[in-house]
Amino acid sequence: MRAGRSITLMAVLIPMVVALTSAGRASATELYSPSVFLGDSTSCVICSIVNTTAIERIVRIQILNSSGVVRHDTGNVTLAANGDTQDGMYTGSNNNTADYFHCHFTVNAAKATVRAQIVHNSTCTSNGSFALPAQ
Repeated sequence: MRAGRSITLMAVLIPMVVALTSAGRASATELYSPSVFLGDSTSCVICSIVNTTAIERIVRIQILNSSGVVRHDTGNVTLAANGDTQDGMYTGSNNNTADYFHCHFTVNAAKATVRAQIVHNSTCTSNGSFALPAQ
């Protein structure tokens, strides 16, 4: 009888331990922007993400071309609390041929707690030509 009770107890405890240890893990949210065309050496793509919470976050921004090749990667960086912004930029002068580019954001936060976008800028100055949200 004792052997049967031990097996039953283990069958109950193991799933509980797995569920409890998994619940504490932070899950990563991935956001993708639409693609924009970068056709000359004076234009650029800027990928920007804003933290809207009072909690520091870790974010990674990648800029990929139409073939899925990563052309810029910030690596994991800290996104400070309360509206801090982190940018990644890729300029046309880095691009040998015209291509489409999009942003890939990975952040340890819920989607609702960050705002991300891609900005196409025809002159690589602070005034963007247009911006599109990442989802």
